[in-house]
Amino acid sequence: MAESNFSSVSSVEAQVQMVETQITDLEDAKSRLETEIREAKYDERIRDKTVSIRQKETDRDRANGELSALNRQADSRAQLSIKRNELTSKNSQVTASLADSTIVLD
Repeated sequence: MAESNFSSVSSVEAQVQMVETQITDLEDAKSRLETEIREAKYDERIRDKTVSIRQKETDRDRANGELSALNRQADSRAQLSIKRNELTSKNSQVTASLADSTIVLD
């Protein structure tokens, strides 16, 4: 009976020792990972990427604003060209009409 108690206690002590070793190994692994994360500077890299994305969005918005202004300007020029052509056409009609009137008066 004493012998079985001894082997039982010995077995428990061995299991406790194994668990303590596993805990130490896991703490070391955790420590290594924390160090690796700090050294990799993931938070800083994410922050830099976010700043870069915001800058690119600002650039895109500015370019879209310029494009919109250029489109409005092109539309205005097209309308001006149409009006100019209409004016030239009407001037030609008036000139032709005046020429016809002058011929009739002569």
